Amino acid sequence: AVELERLRSLRCSIGMAASREKVPAILGALRSCYINVLITDEETAKILLNE
Repeated sequence: AVELERLRSLRCSIGMAASREKVPAILGALRSCYINVLITDEETAKILLNE
């Protein structure tokens, strides 16, 4: 496992997640700068863009 502070300091930190149920966790990771690249599906991306 990688420490959370280390994730923030990495140049590229990729997250991969999809589904309506995971939107709160994805938003939390993005807003906290734990990930700066997201791989997801179209439906989840549309939901995230509207948040």
